[in-house]
Amino acid sequence: MKRNLFGMISVGSLLGLVGALLLFVSESIISNAYAEIHWRTYAFFFLLYAGLGLVIGSALGVFLHLSRRFFQKDFWRSENDSFLPAIYLAAFFFIYGSYFINEKLTAGVGMFAPLSLLADALYLGAALALFKLTVAIPREIKQTGWHFVEVSVLPLFALVATNLRFFAWQPPVTQTGELFLGLFSFGLAGLAGAFVTHLLHKVLSGQSALVRLGGTMLAGVLLCAAFIISAAPSANSFFVSETTGKSAQRTSKSKNIIWIVMDTARWDHISLYGGERQTTPNLDEFARDALVFNRAIATAPWTLPSHASMFTGMFPSKHAAHYVDDAMFSTPLLPENVTLAEILVEHGYETAAVCANNAGLSRALGCSQGFQYYFDARPLVFSLFWGKVLLALPDDFRVDELWINEVCLASEINPIVESWLGQHDREKPFFLFINYMEPHGGIAFIPEPYDSMYGFSREKQAAIFEGFDADEIIHFKGEVTAGQRAFWTSYVHRKITFMDDYLGKLFAKLKAEGLYEDAIIIVNSDHGELFGEHNSFGHNTDLYNELIHVPMMVKYPQTEKTGRSDQLVQTVDIMPEVLSYLGIEIPPDVQGQPFAEANHEIVAELFQQQHNAHAKRFPDRYYRDLKAIYANVSGDSLKYIWASDNRTELFDLSLDPDEEKNVVREKLAASDTLQSRLIRWEKSFAPIKGTGHTNQIDKEELEKRLRSLGYIK
Repeated sequence: MKRNLFGMISVGSLLGLVGALLLFVSESIISNAYAEIHWRTYAFFFLLYAGLGLVIGSALGVFLHLSRRFFQKDFWRSENDSFLPAIYLAAFFFIYGSYFINEKLTAGVGMFAPLSLLADALYLGAALALFKLTVAIPREIKQTGWHFVEVSVLPLFALVATNLRFFAWQPPVTQTGELFLGLFSFGLAGLAGAFVTHLLHKVLSGQSALVRLGGTMLAGVLLCAAFIISAAPSANSFFVSETTGKSAQRTSKSKNIIWIVMDTARWDHISLYGGERQTTPNLDEFARDALVFNRAIATAPWTLPSHASMFTGMFPSKHAAHYVDDAMFSTPLLPENVTLAEILVEHGYETAAVCANNAGLSRALGCSQGFQYYFDARPLVFSLFWGKVLLALPDDFRVDELWINEVCLASEINPIVESWLGQHDREKPFFLFINYMEPHGGIAFIPEPYDSMYGFSREKQAAIFEGFDADEIIHFKGEVTAGQRAFWTSYVHRKITFMDDYLGKLFAKLKAEGLYEDAIIIVNSDHGELFGEHNSFGHNTDLYNELIHVPMMVKYPQTEKTGRSDQLVQTVDIMPEVLSYLGIEIPPDVQGQPFAEANHEIVAELFQQQHNAHAKRFPDRYYRDLKAIYANVSGDSLKYIWASDNRTELFDLSLDPDEEKNVVREKLAASDTLQSRLIRWEKSFAPIKGTGHTNQIDKEELEKRLRSLGYIK
């Protein structure tokens, strides 16, 4: 019996719905295995996929009904019950695979470029072959929708698993070898799935419909699980360069170096520094093996200049990776700078960086210099088929409503670190840099039991912040209430505890692999955060101690040095300290000094926030340059903050550790002395200049990442 238009629409919508939900289930299995995804996101994509499946399936049903007039009727006979499932499966197969071919493998050459058209044509051939195989599968289950499930489970699961196996986190790359590997992989996955389905039908031909369907579903799940287990994301495509460096045998001083930065972790939020909660028990235990600095100062209150200073041993005004008026976001770390990673490569080290901060530490901003492996990707979910949809959604909706994380959590960073540790050359020493992002923004969701720790509750947020006006507070017309500050503190503390648990797992892994005892392990923060203190918010806004007084600890091989140090040091001193310990010559441009020799000026800098989101909203307060200098002499605990808008400040930290009373007028002589020291310091060096720049990620993508993390508007 021929189906009328309504019948074709009904069958089409059913097939579209089943196919869309199969795709949803396949991607959900992968994202659930490797990413922290809130149920809101799954619910959103379940409804979105279901709706699109119904619409596209119905539209295709209408098209097939109308097109029967233009083809031989025998070809479209309703008795050919495998035809509709076959054409739907082939369509899904082609759309899914061609998306990755055009988005990942031929990106940048254009959709209609000869290479792209050739790739699409070859893949279309695979889709037609899949159609032919599927038509040949006999139909014994009478409901067409279930028949579609039966014939499409294996091909679709194989497609999504292949995506994970070959393309997870891979940046766009147009190379002939990669292109044909992708074509072969996607084409073979779908065809192999259809072929195995055909065999299952033969083997189970005498069984009931439920047994056949169950057997096919089980095979699909096992196939996808096998891919996932055998292909845990290692992000191999993030190798920046081949291993190079001198082949000399490692000496007794060639120790492995593991440097961990807890991005945006405030000094007073770490429990070993006397925080109000036991937020970091694993870090506390690590600190027993380390030299802990009570007075460590960052060189800048935001990611890029602070990390650039740590990597080069130079202050921001010298390495020049900071905001400037005519920059899109910031001048990058220029290649004319020499980094710790570059020096270590020249001394036979393997170097790797795994960075959760995919915006401030994007390779486009230059901090990848010297690293042979540099991971700076968004979370895995953005590499799946629904990732394109996520990136097209407004940032606020994606974060506030779906609770999507814009950065990798520690639970996603650790497997990447372990993957690299498992494949590095054990005959060579290594330098491994790890950036965790939990204390920073861009994280909307962490799993239980962490999410509700310390009394944190989103349900109470509206009541707590009723009447809250940031504009009033920033212009000193209001104050943050105790309840509001407690909410923010709980919000951050629970994320820090989550990060600390994965720090503990990392330390346990290092010990199990025999990599802990003899390594130099550094743990510090790049800067802090303001939660209404000084009537200010965020971090790239001011130079108060909440922003630049950071936690810092160093574990030496065989725990040579332990205890607490009250020496005033800076993060700029870490690089020369490492080189000095290894017996490697410190470059002449380095301004930091080994800890035992450190007697340089203690300075922090912030340059005009021309493109910063916070500053654009409040330009009258934040459009200025700042430089802070500490007296750092016996019996003198003064800190002076010069401001280009003449709003200079002076604090006596011994009497006023919270920097609440500006005594610049009461101590004019001291202010003049510190101002003179600051001027002499600025004149003692020249900024690094160069014409080179990095351009390894496109500007539009970088802007998206920066915007999603609140760096720019």
